[in-house]
Amino acid sequence: MSKIIQMFPSKKNPRILSEDRINLYSQLINNRPITPMAVLEGNLFTLCRQNSVTRWRVPWFFPNGNRLILKLEHLSDYNPTGSMYDRLYPYLFRQWESGGFIVPGEGNTPVIECSAGNAGAAFCRTAVKLGYRNHIILIPKDIYPARIEQVGFFGGNVRLSPANQGELGYIRMIEDIFREDAKGKGRIGRDLTRMIPVTNTIRVPNEPYARLVSEVHDALISMGLPRRIDTFLFGIGAGNTISQVSLALRAMQKEPVDVQVVEFKECPFIATIRAGKKPPANGGWPSGDMGGTIFGVPLEKLNLRLEVIDGVLPLTSQEREEGRALTNGAIGLCAGRPTGMAIIGALKLARRMHNRQILSIVFDSVAKYEDHYDAVMDVNFECAKPIRMSERETARLAVA
Repeated sequence: MSKIIQMFPSKKNPRILSEDRINLYSQLINNRPITPMAVLEGNLFTLCRQNSVTRWRVPWFFPNGNRLILKLEHLSDYNPTGSMYDRLYPYLFRQWESGGFIVPGEGNTPVIECSAGNAGAAFCRTAVKLGYRNHIILIPKDIYPARIEQVGFFGGNVRLSPANQGELGYIRMIEDIFREDAKGKGRIGRDLTRMIPVTNTIRVPNEPYARLVSEVHDALISMGLPRRIDTFLFGIGAGNTISQVSLALRAMQKEPVDVQVVEFKECPFIATIRAGKKPPANGGWPSGDMGGTIFGVPLEKLNLRLEVIDGVLPLTSQEREEGRALTNGAIGLCAGRPTGMAIIGALKLARRMHNRQILSIVFDSVAKYEDHYDAVMDVNFECAKPIRMSERETARLAVA
C-alpha cells in the first residue's frame, strides 16, 4: 500500500457525508466480528473466539514459560479478503471522501492503489461496497498468481508493474502516471481533474489498529492471562502494521513494549537503514518473493515509523520455511509465509527470555501463495485444521 490517486485538488472540496453514507461507513467499521486469538504456552494451544475458549496439545513446544500470542487476521470469515487490511480501508475511504478527495458513483473518481496483493484485495472490496466503480490496482507481475487473481475477483482493474523490482516497480509506475497526467493538465488547481496523491495529505489512522490491540487485551483477560504485551514481533511490508500497532500498544498499556522486526538476512533493509547506510536496490531474490519486497524503496515512500523499532531479527529464507512448516504443520494455522518468519523469530526470542508475552499477527492465509486463487477455499477458511482437530479429538487432546 503506497499511493491512492484522486481527481480533485486537495482542500477545495470538503464534503459533509449524508446520513446514508455515514451509516454505510458505520456498518463497515463497526459491524464486523472480532477475529480469534491463539496462545501457545509450552505445548498447550488455546484458541479464543468471541464466545468460546478451546484448548488442546500440539506437537511443538514454546519454551521458558513464554507465551506466543497470535491474532488471527487471515480468516476470511472475519476479514473477507483474508488480511487485516479489511480493517483499515473503510477508515481511509471515509477520510478521503469526507475530505472531498473522492466521489462515489459510476463515472466519478477513479482510485488507484499500489499493492503486493493483500492491500489491493481489501481496497477493491471496500471500493465496491462504497460505490466506487473505477478502481485500479498496480501489482507486481511476479507476485504470487493467486494474489493477482484475488484482486480481480474483488473487482479490481489490474495493471502489472515490472517483474524483479518489488514495490519500487509499482512506485515508479504510479509516479509515471502522475507525470503524464500533469503534462496535459498543468499545475494543481488549474484543472479539477488533475491527479494528486491523497496520501500526501492524509495520514494512516491509528484507530483500526487500536481496536485490534483492544481485542487482544480483552481476549487475554477472558483467558485469565495478564493484560499486557511484552514484545511485539512483525515484519515490515509498507510499514503500516508494525508502526501503528506499536503506537497503539504503547498508548494503551502501562507496561513497556519491546518492538522487534523480522527481516531477511539475505537483504537486511531495516538493519541497513538503522546503521545509517543505503539499502541495496535488490538482492537477486527469487521472483516469487521479489514482488512483495521493499528493496531500494526510499524510506519516505513507506508508511514506516522507524522510531518505534527497538531491534531487528535477521532470518534466512530457509528459516522462514522452517517456521512455515511449524505454523501450518504442527499448529495447523493455514497461514502465509510472513507468519513463518514471525513464528521462528518468536521461538528464537523465547529461547533467551523467560515469562514474556510475545504478540504477532497472522497477517494472511496460505491461499494467497498458490498458483491460482480459489474463492471457495478462501471464503471457508476458518482455521480449518486446528478447529476440526479440537472437535474431532476432544477426548484425547482436551485439557482442564
